[in-house]
Amino acid sequence: MNNRPRLNNLTLSQMGLLTNLECRPNGRASMKELEQLLPVAPSTVVGLVSRLEQKDVLSSHEDAHDRRVKLVELTEKGRKTCNLAKRFMEHDQAWLLQGAMKKKKSRFIHSCCALSIM
Repeated sequence: MNNRPRLNNLTLSQMGLLTNLECRPNGRASMKELEQLLPVAPSTVVGLVSRLEQKDVLSSHEDAHDRRVKLVELTEKGRKTCNLAKRFMEHDQAWLLQGAMKKKKSRFIHSCCALSIM
C-alpha cells in the first residue's frame, strides 16, 4: 500500500479536503465551512485550496448572492480522483481483512488441535 504512487500526486491533507468536499451537497462548500470541517489552521485550508486548484481537481469562485463568500467545488477531475481513491481504499481494506481472516483461521485451527489433544 505504501509503495503505491500517491494518487494524482496528492498529499493526505489534500485528499482529506477533497473527500470532505465530496460529501457536501453538490460537492461544494464555502471556505468558512471547509475551515470548520478540517482540523487545520484557516491559512492551511487556503494553501490546500490553492494547490488543488493548480492541479485542476477543484475550483473556487465568489458566491453569486454574497461576494464576501468564496465557494469551493470539485471539478470533474476531482470527482474522478475521489472515486479512484475510494476504490483504492476498498481494495486495501479487503486486503487487510483477508490477512486478518487468515490469522484468525490459523488461530482457530491451532485452538482446535490443542483441544483435540486434551
